[in-house]
Amino acid sequence: MNKLILYVCAWICLHSCGFSKSQEESMLEYALSQAGDNRKELEYVIKYYEGDSLKREAARFLIRNMVYHFGYEKRERVSDITTLSSDYLIRNIELAFQAWPKPWNKSVSFENFCRYILPYRGLYEQPSGLREELMRTYLPLLDSSHIDNTYDAAVRLQKILRTRVTYQTEIPIHYPTAEEIHRTGVGRCDGVVLYGIQLMRAAGIPTVAEHTIWTRRNGEHYWCAFLNEDGRFLPFAPEYEGPDSLIYNLTKPFLTPAKVYRYGFAPLHPVTTESTDEYRTFLKNPLLTAVTEQYLPPVADIHTTCDLPVRSKRAPIYLCTYNHGNWRPFAMSERIGNRCTFPKIVGDDVFIIAEYDKEAYGSLRFITSPFHVSNTGIITKIKPDPARTDSIFIASDNPYQQQVPYTLAYWEQEQQCFKNGYFPTDTIPGGILIRKIPKGSLLKAMISRPEKAAEDRIFLVENDTVKRY
Repeated sequence: MNKLILYVCAWICLHSCGFSKSQEESMLEYALSQAGDNRKELEYVIKYYEGDSLKREAARFLIRNMVYHFGYEKRERVSDITTLSSDYLIRNIELAFQAWPKPWNKSVSFENFCRYILPYRGLYEQPSGLREELMRTYLPLLDSSHIDNTYDAAVRLQKILRTRVTYQTEIPIHYPTAEEIHRTGVGRCDGVVLYGIQLMRAAGIPTVAEHTIWTRRNGEHYWCAFLNEDGRFLPFAPEYEGPDSLIYNLTKPFLTPAKVYRYGFAPLHPVTTESTDEYRTFLKNPLLTAVTEQYLPPVADIHTTCDLPVRSKRAPIYLCTYNHGNWRPFAMSERIGNRCTFPKIVGDDVFIIAEYDKEAYGSLRFITSPFHVSNTGIITKIKPDPARTDSIFIASDNPYQQQVPYTLAYWEQEQQCFKNGYFPTDTIPGGILIRKIPKGSLLKAMISRPEKAAEDRIFLVENDTVKRY
């Protein structure tokens, strides 16, 4: 998290102890103090609504939380608090209030309206001016359908979204905007989410972005979720029929994530900075809320101890998964002594715990061995036994692969890296047999999965078969 956000968090904690009126006043004053020359624009918005207490409070809500938000222009970060005009904010507020009274939104409270309909952005995109056009296009469709509940309205718009946009796999040269997705009809998952949020909010449907770092494959994923009348957030994305099919997809063996996060426009709870370091990660975003148990029960708490010496009594720690050739943090907690705890993690996976090492050029230093955690939270440290060996069979009809030594990498804990190992191989009908692998090793190789190209993944050998993670 950048220094500005950390300072905001600390300043708020010093000046208030909860989301009381006094805290909201403190947050608003701090936001205005950070606006620079743009302060007069923001003050004008508040003054503009002096005769309408509800819209005035909505304006104050937006402004006091704008300090957390920014976009990019030509790789330069641009803060909302210093750039957004009064005209833009007033227009956004007016349009949001026009959509809120629709019959399918009758159960949406003012608080949920402010958090999930009013906001003008979903993630880190440039602020969008698409709301009015989307309202003109899609509100008449919902009106003519005589829909009177949130679920039916959201499902109707999801079906429209499926016809409007398709996924692309190429990484764009710049962060997408909702306008680009609207114009081209293509985008990666994050771009499609931005457009989906704008579409739903334009219809007055409370909507947020959800995010996970994959732990059983490479990459990450974003999707949308809308707040249903029963108080549950239900997921949607254009490639799925509805919420149930998306949730089911997350339970597939090669997809099941260990942690799911929700991005909000404003923090749900007072922000604290009791323990921090200089490591930059999305996990320090105060707008992030873990919602794993809403998708993937059962979850379990991870409790384990450090295997390597630590340098302080307590420090932030990071639970890491193997992703794109590196151990990538996907959950954050705090170490007390040599005890490490991470709440509500989906198990049957392999992780490692790290902490920030300022002496190593600001990188992470691993403080545990890799370990397997079961679905119930049982920890098994992965420590090879050189005195005992395993064998594995690799199915292959490739003659070249059968003639050359098969290369596996194994985890070397002292050097904290994977090292290539060349193990004896025998060519047998249908593939090769790899022998003399130290029992209990964490291995790495290119491994395929059904209907997908091979990926660089870690695995264990269990009963002479590969257990991929």
